[in-house]
Amino acid sequence: MKRSQTFWIFPFLLLIAVAAFAQEQKSRNKSYEQGKLDARAAVQEGIYVIKTWGLVSPSIGGAVCGSFPSRESFYKLMLKEEFGISYESSAGCIVGQDEVDYFAGYNDETKTAVLGKYGLGFFDKARRKADAEFDRKYGEKQKACEKEQADFLESVKSLPARQPH
Repeated sequence: MKRSQTFWIFPFLLLIAVAAFAQEQKSRNKSYEQGKLDARAAVQEGIYVIKTWGLVSPSIGGAVCGSFPSRESFYKLMLKEEFGISYESSAGCIVGQDEVDYFAGYNDETKTAVLGKYGLGFFDKARRKADAEFDRKYGEKQKACEKEQADFLESVKSLPARQPH
């Protein structure tokens, strides 16, 4: 290839790359904006939902040594019961960028509405309240459970390694 032909290939490839990036950004912005629109419609109906995805954390904190809710489950239940704010698992572990952007737009709009209704710092205050209530109700059980789990792990360490046949 001649030098003059090579000179024109680079700007052409650069133009294609910029156009592809711009199209991806447009798609992301569209998904994000659609999430905001959908959340705005829900909020106008008094529905406050925070969308999540991925593995759902265990709802039982003491699955090994007794039945009580996890700290996170307790917090989410308090938000729902006292303030009408729900967490909704909307997708599995594998999500595309459009879904991530949609959820981000939806959650940004919902959280803005919640802060407008309950004031700045609401989520921090709610978390502290839930933690205090959780500790009051389940703190001793959780400590006992953590000790039981630590004791179990310590006892497993002393088992001899399995020998291959």
